Amino acid sequence: MLEPALHHTLVAPSEVLDYEQLYADYQTGLVDRLRGFGAAAECLSLWVPDEDPATSLRNLWDAAAAAGERDIAVYLGPTTTASLDGDEVLGTAARFGVATLTHGRTGWLVEVQELRAAAPVAERRAVAPRARAIVHGVTTTPAIETSAGAIHPAYVDAIARATADVQHDGVLSADAGELMLRVEDHGSTLSLVVDRETHVIRRAAFTDAPHEGVMERFCALVEGVPILDAADHGVARLELSLREHRAHRPVAGIVTPRSADPCFARPQALIRAALADYRAQTGFADWISTHDAGPAAPWRAMSPADREAAVRTVLDTFVAAHDGRPGAVELVAVEIDVRLVLRLDEALLSDGGPRLVFELEQALRDAIDPRLEVVLEEIRDRNRKRRLAVVE
Repeated sequence: MLEPALHHTLVAPSEVLDYEQLYADYQTGLVDRLRGFGAAAECLSLWVPDEDPATSLRNLWDAAAAAGERDIAVYLGPTTTASLDGDEVLGTAARFGVATLTHGRTGWLVEVQELRAAAPVAERRAVAPRARAIVHGVTTTPAIETSAGAIHPAYVDAIARATADVQHDGVLSADAGELMLRVEDHGSTLSLVVDRETHVIRRAAFTDAPHEGVMERFCALVEGVPILDAADHGVARLELSLREHRAHRPVAGIVTPRSADPCFARPQALIRAALADYRAQTGFADWISTHDAGPAAPWRAMSPADREAAVRTVLDTFVAAHDGRPGAVELVAVEIDVRLVLRLDEALLSDGGPRLVFELEQALRDAIDPRLEVVLEEIRDRNRKRRLAVVE
């Protein structure tokens, strides 16, 4: 049941706002307060409600965007939803960012991420497909269709291998202290078993996916990850893990799952629906993820000498490929387990600039561990007198 976790007014912009309560507070404030009769939520100080709920919601998202909010979640109760069309609400919300709409028994949860000023209708961004929760009899309108056609060449090989070794297709069951979630999108299901205390996904499974390899890899990636982090970053990690050759960019500019290929729409819709259902069942209210999985076991198990040797091998190969002199890149230190402090030859650095450092970091991540970070050694003033001088 969706409502118990959502039916209250919160003033922090990262929390769920109850539209009907906000609207009622505003109307009361017109009579009871001489000034400052806007909504109680600070992020809606510019909001002017309207008797027409559709217009009022549009004004609400516009006010939140103007206030500099990045994300907003609004609960619409039965009085409001009775006069609204879900597809129209979702379409309007999509003009302000990445929108999703989750249906409960008597209300809707509308979430808008990457909030910004509304785009013209002709430039409206694609809306995330809406999955329908099937736990506790919750139902929704059908999801927006996504393409099950051709996959971008950047992902074909990895998806083919995952399809040939499917291990997460099936039905799960929960043990004591665990919660079973099951959500559906156009006949495809995602099942998650979540630890109630840590909110970590212990097991994941899927059924009837149009692209089995995509869901297989996604289920493997979210196991052992907190459900909030999986909903926020799981599909981005999925896209990167399937795009094994970084040079094969599916789109120009910044690559996101939404822009890369329609095959990522379904796992995104399913995991967001699962998080919404988890919130509804448990009252889980966190909105900021602090999860960091750290490096993988092979890197953690290496001795300092083995780590240095592994890094040196990658550095030598990289320098040779860029026609640099031997030793043009040196490993100075390994800090906080994953930060590689490097010293680059000035000639090599001036030739390649920041792009060279980025490519070097990517080479190290591809060859050793994706969690590694590259920073350059601090270049100190070589004039000792200037270093010791005290500037008034």
